[in-house]
Amino acid sequence: MKEKARVLPPMDKHSICAPPDVPILQFYEGIFDTVFISLNPFAQIFDSSSYTLENFWDEKFEESIKQRILKHTKSITWAEIIHKTDLKTFGEIDIALRTSIGGLNNLSQNTDLEDALLDKIDQYQIMSPSEGSVPYSMINSILKAIQLLGYDWICVGSEFGDTMELVWIEDIFNDIRQIIFEPNLYTYDRKILITCHWDSFQTYICSNKENVQFIVEQAGLEGFYANKNTEIYWSLKENQFD
Repeated sequence: MKEKARVLPPMDKHSICAPPDVPILQFYEGIFDTVFISLNPFAQIFDSSSYTLENFWDEKFEESIKQRILKHTKSITWAEIIHKTDLKTFGEIDIALRTSIGGLNNLSQNTDLEDALLDKIDQYQIMSPSEGSVPYSMINSILKAIQLLGYDWICVGSEFGDTMELVWIEDIFNDIRQIIFEPNLYTYDRKILITCHWDSFQTYICSNKENVQFIVEQAGLEGFYANKNTEIYWSLKENQFD
């Protein structure tokens, strides 16, 4: 007897990122009415630090990458990058970053923007943001805001929503439970989702308007609110934010 094809069931939209080929708010219709696109910050190494761009990611050091980020760097906003480089918009920064990781096709990539960005940030000992996960420089402040909304536990989910672990938030603060390549964090009542797209340099804060605004303000996030047109590859399209 021929074995039946194994087809995965539809995943719970409360716990996964929107796909790149549909407007974000359309994907979450009836689930989340507000999504904030938080721009993952750059990180500048302190002059006083013993770390450099060349050795920062070296595995020989005992200090975890998260602790290196928190103790030895300061966050640099995309607005600051505009002032330090010849790039003029958030969209140009996004295209430059996506080009740098081979995340765009030949028609969309822009190596001139990539060079303009990378040459300048190297001069300032600035590291590019992380893609595909909640940045270490942001995760504690986001989770602290969620704690203030009354949650002590957070669900840590895989990219496709097929596995989940319920984690005590304080354990994440204390590095007892590290978040590595797990792009989905959501509350157990499915009312708040913090998610990432694997090839993007943004973190998506999804919930009702009140919750999202509270998290954005408490965590001091930089970015913009999704409108009806906003997609994952927003920098390649028009009318993506108001």
